[in-house]
Parts: sequence; C-alpha cells; structure tokens
Amino acid sequence: MRANGASLSKCINKPVSVIGTVQMVHPDSQGFNITTSDSYNVSVKLQRPLTDNVSGLVEIHGVAQGPATVACDYYISFPPSLASTYESSVDNEAVNLGFLVSNAWQ
Repeated sequence: MRANGASLSKCINKPVSVIGTVQMVHPDSQGFNITTSDSYNVSVKLQRPLTDNVSGLVEIHGVAQGPATVACDYYISFPPSLASTYESSVDNEAVNLGFLVSNAWQ
C-alpha cells in the first residue's frame, strides 16, 4: 500500500511503500531517516547494515512499525536525473486520494 508520513499510523503492521528524501544515515548503518512527500520524518530500519552510500530520493518497501517507523525489506534509490522530475505534491495527493476512497485498490 502506498503511504506517506501522515498515513503510516493507519498502516501499522501492514506492508507499505513510501517515497522520501534521505536526510541522514544512522551512525550504526542499520537504517536512515527520510522526509516524506508530506514533510514527515520517518525512520527506516534495515535488516542488514548499509554497504552502499544512500542519498537523494528513495522508495522504501517494508512494514509500518509505528507512525514514523518502517522496517525496510528493500529500497530503491533513484538516480538524480529521475529524482529531479519527482513532484512530491502530486505524489502526496495521489496517496491521500487512495486513503479517501474505501477499498481503492480492490
């Protein structure tokens, strides 16, 4: 289910996909923080320590563990050329519309 920062609290213990911009990598390399399309700060917890540099726009796939935490199964890091065309306001509206419509994807 596509989610943004505000909707994570409705998705606890459910699979989610969240797009955001990396703000910082945790000192232990076990995760990083992102800012979502609706300007929420979300902590991303990894199953294994990072081995690559992660920065810029990312899409997180995992399970919402709380209103501001995602246990990450995997993530996609977008190249700068693609990230420069990303419109967070459009993405945020699409996510919000999905939550307004009952059973939008069924």
